[in-house]
Amino acid sequence: MENRIKRVGQPTLFFELFFKNKGVFMMNEVIEIANQIAAALNYEIVKIFFKREYGRKILSVTLNKDGGVTIKDCEVFSKRLSLALDEADVIKEKYYLEVASPGI
Repeated sequence: MENRIKRVGQPTLFFELFFKNKGVFMMNEVIEIANQIAAALNYEIVKIFFKREYGRKILSVTLNKDGGVTIKDCEVFSKRLSLALDEADVIKEKYYLEVASPGI
């Protein structure tokens, strides 16, 4: 089952119920951290969601910016978000981080 939460002025958010206990509260923290990093780098988060593929839990973030997003942009954002999420210890379960642009 997939829950969908759409917020005005926020990226579209999808998450599955496989993250125990925290659900929406955990996602609010993840979105807040991701938005802070994106703003600092002049990126826009188009979409952020958790998904399950081949038994793996994946946090997927899609970025955009004026002029388009490069692979290097995805790499920089991924490293910063990964460090920030680890430091905040928001996600208690093992997951993979995937960062892309609408064109990559």
